[in-house]
Amino acid sequence: MTCATCHKTHIYMKQALPVSRCARPRGSPASKLVARARHTAATPSAPSKCVVLGGGIGGLVVAAKLAQEGYNVTLLEQNAEVGGRCQSITIDGYRFDTGPSLLLLPQVYRGTFQWLGSKLDNHVQIIKVEPAAYRVFFADGYRTDSSSTTSSNSTPQGPASIASSNGRHADSSTAGGSSSSSSRPHFCLDLMHDVEAMVQQLEQVEPGAGTEYLAWLSEARQALVVGTDNFIAKDWKNVWEFLDLSRLLPLLGKVNPAEMLGNHHARLARRFKSPRIRALLSFQDLYVGLSPYTAPGVFSLLAATEITDGVHYPLGGFGKVKEGLLGIAKQHGVNVRVSARVERIITANAAVAGVQLDGGEQLPTQLLITNRDVSMAYGLCDASSGVQQKRKQLAAKEYSAGVIAYYWCVSKRVDQLLHHNVFLSDKYKASWTRAKTQDDFQQYPNFYVHAPARTDPSAAPPGGDSIMVLLPVANLQERAGAGNYQALVTMGKQLVLNTFAAAGVDVQAPDIVHETVREPMDWGELYGLEHGAAFGMSHGLSQLALLRPPVKCDQVEGLYFVGASTRPGNGVPLVMMGARATAERVLADSSAAGKWQPVL
Repeated sequence: MTCATCHKTHIYMKQALPVSRCARPRGSPASKLVARARHTAATPSAPSKCVVLGGGIGGLVVAAKLAQEGYNVTLLEQNAEVGGRCQSITIDGYRFDTGPSLLLLPQVYRGTFQWLGSKLDNHVQIIKVEPAAYRVFFADGYRTDSSSTTSSNSTPQGPASIASSNGRHADSSTAGGSSSSSSRPHFCLDLMHDVEAMVQQLEQVEPGAGTEYLAWLSEARQALVVGTDNFIAKDWKNVWEFLDLSRLLPLLGKVNPAEMLGNHHARLARRFKSPRIRALLSFQDLYVGLSPYTAPGVFSLLAATEITDGVHYPLGGFGKVKEGLLGIAKQHGVNVRVSARVERIITANAAVAGVQLDGGEQLPTQLLITNRDVSMAYGLCDASSGVQQKRKQLAAKEYSAGVIAYYWCVSKRVDQLLHHNVFLSDKYKASWTRAKTQDDFQQYPNFYVHAPARTDPSAAPPGGDSIMVLLPVANLQERAGAGNYQALVTMGKQLVLNTFAAAGVDVQAPDIVHETVREPMDWGELYGLEHGAAFGMSHGLSQLALLRPPVKCDQVEGLYFVGASTRPGNGVPLVMMGARATAERVLADSSAAGKWQPVL
């Protein structure tokens, strides 16, 4: 679609932007004076002031867009840095991405920066992670006798015995830069972008699996395209709009409903006999707060985007992404205040009236967008708002796992790891039960390892490695509010090191020269996450699309939401899409009420 203002075509997720949302930069003081004058001319009482509570990715995008469109925006961030979970920290030359570590759907990042009047490349360089999206280590291969994988008496192999097993253990010359079968341990599979190499790898595991993989990949990719265009990137105002048969019926010829709505593990089991292949294509369900045994099959689209679009990484770390958005927000005039904790949302006559900071300062506003989990935002509303019951209902929903994150400064390069690594238990189903106590852990638990120095050498000093381990555990809700995770932290670290030893990954406790740990209580307090659930509200069928909290509160006028717990869901790309939906809902509502006119 060609914009009548700048005569350019704006593309976002392969869809044209409405011409009234021209993303032309308007950062000059003169343009902002014009914008505000038009607000005043439209309606003297127009709420041109806007407060954004929380400076995560969603909050930054919404704040930048509304400021670009002429609003006087103040962003309040309780921490010393904006960005929410999207952070990079450096300790003695070791850099860690403390939140997001996989950059998926790069077109969404580019589209978001363009929508805000800038270019992603002006702020951060992203590159594709090679040679594979992931290396997945399977614990059922650690044992001497692979036929006895279910025996509790089996003895795990040590690094030396595994390294010599068939001569196939990865060594320092090949592990970080090759995904060939000769350099990959026999108990590993790589999730590769090269379709032919992927087919050959799977055929070695299970004859015929390569052909099935191609069929699966085609359907998963189609689910990604149809799902994004028709469900993920849309803001549904009511159930009737969502269930419009004239929209839904044509989709039946494009996707298989049974494949999308059926149990994910069960659908994969119809194609593949190997539990390793099933696990390789479904462990990503963790990121949406589910397991392959509870998730719908539609989440095959997660692996599909990793394979077909690739996994990318921002050079310099994910902190570069939030720094870029912060710079754009400031350019458009957003007043960013850090270390500004909001303790109360003030309401009057069922409408937002302002916010109160923990020092007592009050900021009047009739328009508030909050980047906290929706339930936590309701928890800040005063008694007169009448949303206490809604807060309880949302808090009782199903949430994702708690996560214990270990950030390890390692004194040597760990050559057996790729950039992204997943370690999966030999107890394929039982291991997805989240550990509430140290006794609940499997001998080899499921966990994720991020080692970015393979792609970006600046992530660690020469000869060292920055290693982040994410170990899923029960969230606070599942532990009945018990907030002391120390026993789980201690046991979890030992189990991770034991797993490394069994898998031939050469990291031992003395190699860790510095350790920082973040547990569920920390996630909750730092970022306003309900139950300390690192990935927010889960994405089961009863909490997908229209069934997630909407971007606009229906009880308190002027209260809107953005972030992982509202629509469409979690992950940086989805939050960016949701931020666009929230900003456009605010602008549409203001325009309909005669309070806002697009600045052209």
